[in-house]
Amino acid sequence: MAVQPHYQPVDLDRGRYHRRTAAIAAGNYGTLGVAAAGNLPPERRGGGASWVDASGNLWLFGGIYGAEVSGSYVSGYYNDLWKYNPSSNQWTSMGGSNTPVIAGTASGTFGTKRTPSTANIPSGRFGAVSWTDKNGNLWMFGGSGVDSAGASATLNDLWRYNPATGAWTWMTGNSAAGPSFIERFHREQHILGSLDHPHITRMIDAGLTETGQPYLVMEYVEGEHLDVYCDARKLGVTERLELFLQICEAVDYAHRNLVVHLDLKPSNILVTSDGMVKLLDFGNLQADPDGNPADNHRARHACLCQS
Repeated sequence: MAVQPHYQPVDLDRGRYHRRTAAIAAGNYGTLGVAAAGNLPPERRGGGASWVDASGNLWLFGGIYGAEVSGSYVSGYYNDLWKYNPSSNQWTSMGGSNTPVIAGTASGTFGTKRTPSTANIPSGRFGAVSWTDKNGNLWMFGGSGVDSAGASATLNDLWRYNPATGAWTWMTGNSAAGPSFIERFHREQHILGSLDHPHITRMIDAGLTETGQPYLVMEYVEGEHLDVYCDARKLGVTERLELFLQICEAVDYAHRNLVVHLDLKPSNILVTSDGMVKLLDFGNLQADPDGNPADNHRARHACLCQS
């Protein structure tokens, strides 16, 4: 098994590792608030909040992008708002920035809580929860992205958008993740660094980039997902149980160190060519010395070790 630290930042989105080398389609924002046949949102990998209003218009806010630029992988978050009219087949840019926001850059205009303003705009993000109310307002909560201070964070802000007035209202939640986000990341870094077991992928390094982007550098494991490994070799019950016992040893070790893996599944378990099991992707819950569970937080951005 090779151990190769290689610093190449990539985005972790629900356990899928994405890497893109092609140029990003720029799109065309046109004139703010004016529909036009030539308008088109720039390319994004997804994760934007979406709604359908009472008139049948489709709305889109934010999303994530990523591409390799000059040999380095760069990711960022949109905070642009778009309206699409299916009848006219035209897009309208309704607000936000024309360029994606990267960690380290302040994002959004929060204004005053519960005070609508056309100058307000949520910060860049993806994965927010969205819904509409009976009055036709568009609502959005949370997601992952960049807060008002430019820190990469999991967000908990609630927003309301009134299509009639074009005004966003910051209803509640935090505009900035604050020190607690960094504290949780450093705590998770410490937890991972304390695990030393032959069946758990070892953390090599962790920290924050100059722009505040959290990263983890993990041991490179050359292997196959557990289910693929078993099926490809047509393993019998005995052989599968031997692998299962290795998994149990790793989980037992983690539990004795007050760490719980929150996402055990075949895609988070690799098996090397010589039959060595390796657990990946710990989402951590640690008990403090008094036995109280600490806050769970999973950094969605990391440096993967790749050959």
